[in-house]
Amino acid sequence: MNIRNYVRYGEVSALFMVLILCFAGCSSEFGTLSGNLINAGLKAGCNGCEIRRVPTEGETEGEVLEGELVEGENDEGEDVKEGEAVEEGEGDDVPDTMVAVQRGSFIMGRPYRDVGDNIELPVHEVSLDAYWMAKYEVTNREFAEALNWAYARKLLKNNEGTAYKGGTVYAYDRPIVETLDSGPNAQIHYSDGVFSAYSRINYNEQIVSMEEHPVVMVSWYGAAAYCNWRSSMNGLQPCYSTSDWSLNKPARNGYRLPTEAEWERAASWDGTKHWRYGVMTDSIDPAYANYAETNPLWLKSYPFTSSVGWYNSANPAQLRYPEVLTVNAVSPSGAYDMTGNVLEWCHDWFQDTYYTESPTSNPTGPAEGMFKSVRGGSWITGNPDCRTARRFRYLPVNRENDVGFRIIQPR
Repeated sequence: MNIRNYVRYGEVSALFMVLILCFAGCSSEFGTLSGNLINAGLKAGCNGCEIRRVPTEGETEGEVLEGELVEGENDEGEDVKEGEAVEEGEGDDVPDTMVAVQRGSFIMGRPYRDVGDNIELPVHEVSLDAYWMAKYEVTNREFAEALNWAYARKLLKNNEGTAYKGGTVYAYDRPIVETLDSGPNAQIHYSDGVFSAYSRINYNEQIVSMEEHPVVMVSWYGAAAYCNWRSSMNGLQPCYSTSDWSLNKPARNGYRLPTEAEWERAASWDGTKHWRYGVMTDSIDPAYANYAETNPLWLKSYPFTSSVGWYNSANPAQLRYPEVLTVNAVSPSGAYDMTGNVLEWCHDWFQDTYYTESPTSNPTGPAEGMFKSVRGGSWITGNPDCRTARRFRYLPVNRENDVGFRIIQPR
């Protein structure tokens, strides 16, 4: 069930291959790590491997290259008709877990020539309406909460279509997410009618909770279903029709997956420049992002995810070297982990040549297709595949150990 359907492009850079080999060969050093080292790491900001979400202003580095509202009301308590937009400048109190992306145009696609594929071209201007983007990838805790909500409403099934009793979670005749008893890389546990996040052990024999790590082994359908469930949980209108998985019309005020354009703008565009990586730099290293199997929490087995927002200048880049702290690595919009940690499902069907025919205003991808678009790089991808312009594709039923998602909400 967990078979990849395409070959990723790009390789881990020689530098990080050397680093990885060095780490792997330092068994004697690892053997001398003690509680004192971990305590130093905790003082540096690890806080027992539970992330403290501390949003601070991001740093800008690198050379410049070319080129929650009640349903039916706005934040003033006034009635808003279904499908009616709120003018920009009104209702702009940003939800705590979101960042605001303003209405405007940006340059989409790869603006450099030293690396990349033709599917990232041509570079073109795109105009987008305003939206809120989730500051963090959806976590195992959040996804388990939604599963418990859906389970209580008898929406969850086994693969035979019977009432859910364990294993792979199905809903609306689609696979949603794997649990520990159906996939070894899953981070969600099911027992006696309750879903919860799993805990794992790292090389220092510490218990590391997966609550604040991004959910993985989740299909595109699972991501879309989560958007609907979380919308209903928060008193908002679900965006997806589960009969054909299209967006409801007129547009609803709930959560949905970002389009490729919305994702790329939030990850790369600062108003004048398209950054190569989603941390406002044109080069990265392990202080900026979780990629190339750097394994910042020193976990014993895959997936080597980190807590969402780990790269906030308070946590160590790696627990084994607590004196080296992360950079506050936010995207231009203020979102975390838009480079590395996990790849992220987008709303769009994928098409190689879509950029040559894409609308210039609010593109939502092809009307149909076989694959769904995925963005952002992951804990296992090498440097070139962590670029903000990089495009991936997966079958929507795929459940991978390095693919998760984040949500957006229209404004």
